[in-house]
Amino acid sequence: MTSQLGLRARLTLFVTAVFALAMSIASVVVLKAVEDDLVDNTRNNAETVLGTYLESIYGGTAGVGVVDAADTTRFFYRDIDGNEISEEAYFESIATRLDSEFAELFEPPHDELTDGSIEEDGFFSIQLDPDTGELLDPSGSVVSFAIGPEPVGEPHPVDLGDDLVAVAQTLAFSDGATVEVGVSSPLKAVTDSLDAIRRLIWIAVPALVAAI
Repeated sequence: MTSQLGLRARLTLFVTAVFALAMSIASVVVLKAVEDDLVDNTRNNAETVLGTYLESIYGGTAGVGVVDAADTTRFFYRDIDGNEISEEAYFESIATRLDSEFAELFEPPHDELTDGSIEEDGFFSIQLDPDTGELLDPSGSVVSFAIGPEPVGEPHPVDLGDDLVAVAQTLAFSDGATVEVGVSSPLKAVTDSLDAIRRLIWIAVPALVAAI
């Protein structure tokens, strides 16, 4: 009888240990799969926002990247050396390559772009549409590139730190100048979701092991 109880106890401990190990491995695998899926979704969202902007640029429309004020996704710009530049500096780099009909009539702004109008020697004012980022002449027509920029390679990931996912596209102009435009999205939502899953696992796994 004592031998039977000893065997049962050893078998129970063995099964419990195997179960605990299996649950631990499964938890790690599930967490990794969820993390990869959430990060991929965040990256896909950034790529979608960037792609929409690039479509307008390739179509010849000059402007800056615009996102909803409540959106955590943000545009960023970098020069040929990979140094981040301001929205104003990016705007200046593309404004010098506008349709010649407009290029001679104004200079790129040095104030906040959201101020609205740009005036040059009293000829006319060009408006920056805050909703679309497009440049509009006084009649409301969109100001376009004489020769639009061409993409260099494909959109590529950019390292802006562990708390951000970022993707960017290099643009080349006909005069050989290049500039990089990108979109970044924070990973806070991903981190918060993973923390919630970890807390659930810390409760569920010990409870299941205790039940075994």
